[in-house]
Amino acid sequence: MVIGLWTLRGTLRGELFGMPPTGRPVAVPAVSAYFLRDGKLCCERIFFDVATLLAQAGLPMPAVGGSPAPT
Repeated sequence: MVIGLWTLRGTLRGELFGMPPTGRPVAVPAVSAYFLRDGKLCCERIFFDVATLLAQAGLPMPAVGGSPAPT
């Protein structure tokens, strides 16, 4: 296994989890885990904090069940 630390950067220009674009920039720390088999990449898993992404994008945290929280 190989671990990579990186930053997810971008601008919310499209719908995210059913919520409208805000045009705000985001920079969220992320981790990738690369799994190797016989010296070759066989799988990648990416982990990042969705709450941080939503906060930076100016979007509400969805309520349990997937609906946006009331504002």
